[in-house]
Amino acid sequence: MKKFNKEVRVSVDADQIGQYLLSLTNQSANAEAFIEAVIGYGINKDTIGGIFMSALTGNSPEAKFIIGDECMSIERLYVYNPETEQSEYQDMGLCKIINVNVYAEDQYEVEYQRMTKSNGMQRNTEWVNVNKLTLLAKTENLDII
Repeated sequence: MKKFNKEVRVSVDADQIGQYLLSLTNQSANAEAFIEAVIGYGINKDTIGGIFMSALTGNSPEAKFIIGDECMSIERLYVYNPETEQSEYQDMGLCKIINVNVYAEDQYEVEYQRMTKSNGMQRNTEWVNVNKLTLLAKTENLDII
């Protein structure tokens, strides 16, 4: 086959990909290559067990938190500490869920505040893994962000 030596970017609707995958059969010449790609990616990302156990049991990933939930996060961040006047690693602390992607490794985008060197507060966002978040009781409603 001729070498094109060109980069091409393709945008495909995710629903079309899903329909294509549903149409694959054991007779498809592309089925083996596709299966190898999915398994290879899953092995490389160390997510193969979760992906296939969910698929085999018919479970879809579900969000543990919803947008607007307030949480405590143990995600480690390099932040300025006004007491020591130095930057250091600290837990993120209080945050609010602003976006959810149950298919991502870090499923929750959170908004949090951190101290700046000028003793002001700065709002930031970060994607965080579900295992680093704890939901605050609704009655606490700290309105932190």
